[in-house]
Amino acid sequence: MMARSSSPKPLVEGALLAAITIILALMGSYVPVLGTVAALLWPVPVALVYLRHGFRISLLTVIVSGLTLGMFVGPLEAVVRVSTFGLAGLALGFCFRRKLSPSVTVAAGAVAGLVSTVIGLVVSILFFKIGPKEMLAEILQALDQSTEIYRRFGLLSETQIAEVKQQTDVARQMMGYLLPSLFGVSAISGSLVNFQVARMVLNRLGYGIEQLPKFETWRMPALAAIGVFAGGLTGLLKDNQSWSLVYSAGVNIQFFMSVLFLVHGSAVGYWFMANRWNVSKPLRIVMLAMAFFNPLFQQVLLWVGVFDSFFDYRKLGFRFRR
Repeated sequence: MMARSSSPKPLVEGALLAAITIILALMGSYVPVLGTVAALLWPVPVALVYLRHGFRISLLTVIVSGLTLGMFVGPLEAVVRVSTFGLAGLALGFCFRRKLSPSVTVAAGAVAGLVSTVIGLVVSILFFKIGPKEMLAEILQALDQSTEIYRRFGLLSETQIAEVKQQTDVARQMMGYLLPSLFGVSAISGSLVNFQVARMVLNRLGYGIEQLPKFETWRMPALAAIGVFAGGLTGLLKDNQSWSLVYSAGVNIQFFMSVLFLVHGSAVGYWFMANRWNVSKPLRIVMLAMAFFNPLFQQVLLWVGVFDSFFDYRKLGFRFRR
């Protein structure tokens, strides 16, 4: 044990992977085209160090990466970026090293993503005086400006512009309530992507990381459907100021669960197209993508997911699939 702790190999590998992490972070800052790819790869070096050498060396890698990155992008941005890839990498590495199930790994990554989001918000509020409301106002202002550009060039009729403005007003009203659930959905989505990318890279390096269950078998437990129904009932409290916190919590629960059941319903549709209707894989993906972004079909998929959680149309069994 003493020989292992005094070996320079873990430190050398940690330093090398810290350098790779810094390069990826700088690419994300200064090379816009490659920024998205770099962001997907950020947590991988940290996860790899954790997988090979444990928590202490991986944490040291994160700290060194942050201190070095701070010399290039400034200490505040370095804190935000390090919290993003550092926490995600540590969470993935912890789960990979202990061979935890993919679902638990994704959940741990989502928690890490939420924590990094909170850190980013705290830095933004304390040092830049920009909070969630200001961020939301900027997004909606950009949407208003784009609508005005479409109007000037005649790309939208006055009727269409009125509809867009009406939808923007609704979004302005609702998104103030929905920020917590939006952060939750974003954290899960980011964790799924990070898991898949890390798994692909680490398996290339010879690590046997277990894959997620096939998409067509994804399902939510029936108990989670309570969130959809209970959240809808809190809409009755919308105009009652004394119950505003209950209404806000209910709206967030309903939105969050609705997104999850929308994915569940999409998995059901994919399963039937693959196993009952013999639809080709490319066409399955195209059809689901079109349905996913159509408001009417979104509602159909949502309720398909809710009812499948009770009736198990695919006959997968009700045991939780990890």
